[in-house]
Amino acid sequence: MWQGSDTDFNKDKKRKGEKEKRMKWIGDEQLKIAGLQMVMLISFCNACGQTKTSNGVNKSGDFSLVAIGDAGEKTAILKNNAAAMTEMFRQDRFDALLFLGDNFYPTGLNVDPDADFRKEVPKKIKEVLGPFREVMAGLGRQNVHAVAGNHDYYKKLVMKRSFLLGLFSIEAMPIGITNKGNQRADTISSWTYHYGLPRQAIYQTDRQSQDSLQIIFFDSAILLRTQPQTWRPYLAQFHHLLVSTKNRPQIKWRLLAMHHPLYSLSEHGGYSEWDSEARTVNYVNRCDADSAAVSYFYNTVDPEDLCAPRYRAYHDSVLATIQRSGVRVQMALAGHDHALQFLYYPKVNAGCENCPKIYVVSGAGAKENRVKAPAPARGEFTCPDSSAQRQGKSQAGFVRLDFQAGQWRARFFNGKTKREINMGGGRKEFLIQADGTLAN
Repeated sequence: MWQGSDTDFNKDKKRKGEKEKRMKWIGDEQLKIAGLQMVMLISFCNACGQTKTSNGVNKSGDFSLVAIGDAGEKTAILKNNAAAMTEMFRQDRFDALLFLGDNFYPTGLNVDPDADFRKEVPKKIKEVLGPFREVMAGLGRQNVHAVAGNHDYYKKLVMKRSFLLGLFSIEAMPIGITNKGNQRADTISSWTYHYGLPRQAIYQTDRQSQDSLQIIFFDSAILLRTQPQTWRPYLAQFHHLLVSTKNRPQIKWRLLAMHHPLYSLSEHGGYSEWDSEARTVNYVNRCDADSAAVSYFYNTVDPEDLCAPRYRAYHDSVLATIQRSGVRVQMALAGHDHALQFLYYPKVNAGCENCPKIYVVSGAGAKENRVKAPAPARGEFTCPDSSAQRQGKSQAGFVRLDFQAGQWRARFFNGKTKREINMGGGRKEFLIQADGTLAN
């Protein structure tokens, strides 16, 4: 909630100071009301705009969810993805929608100090969430979740700046850290927004068990925007949420939803250089000053690539916390890289029996990055377009997970064609068992 006026004010003293406090309270409340009213226009009324096509029946499973990340900018990709998702919702209704961070580009709901935030904040909310209004209204706030990403924390956008004595320059770079944008996002009534300490949602996937799925929403962005010595409260809460279900045998499934992937084969994972002769995307060490000077500099300021020391510390801390909890997490869902990836690594963390073996990246909500070619034999499934025009960019879309007959079925959908995507080797679906391994 926004801070209100001082409850101890004295009407007979300090009138000028009291008036300023009251005006601040009014301005903050107006921002909250304006944001709520704008989003109400696009999605809030659960009774409004619901489509009764197919009687709202989920035909694909007992429980289904859709996850999309990095959907924070008004682009043709966002429009296509929202349209495809809406059509899917009408024809084969799903039960939950997850936004995997970077919900508003480039600086979250932190607007330019010189801009009128009463206009700019509702405008940005409408541009990004407006296309999803039917889905969000139909699901209701309790079934629409969003986790913060690094762009949701950036304080401002720096324009046209040179670095290292003019060695290189940038047109625009988001910098700084502030929680104000996340506080504003938290007031949007059409979703449940997760930032700061990890939180959870419990769902019934198995009709024989009231509570059988735990989804933990982990704010990875706050870790990568702060020093490791400050991470203890976040990791402790994460551990607590996992351990809290240890003696609840009805909880059979645990999914981890965050912005930053633990593994990725796209640009943040180093796969960023297009080889026009081989027509494939090659790896470049983005943390090496000789190989990639600009990326190296970025990672010293803002460690967003998987090779960065702080990113590696984040990776190790998350997996160590899962192992210490003594409960199994079957799958990790993330965004950050603007690509679609299904990574099956059953032996990568052999010493961590409770750690996920399956890592899903669904970060092509509004943008596309290059991505490594699929390698099914290594458990790496991706969908690059290797044409000369696209140069290895991932197809844009989102992932859908359907639970049926005791296992999950994962499929990726192209927002433009609205069809299932071949993720390599003709693979269009992945069946996930309770022990976190693939059944097919």
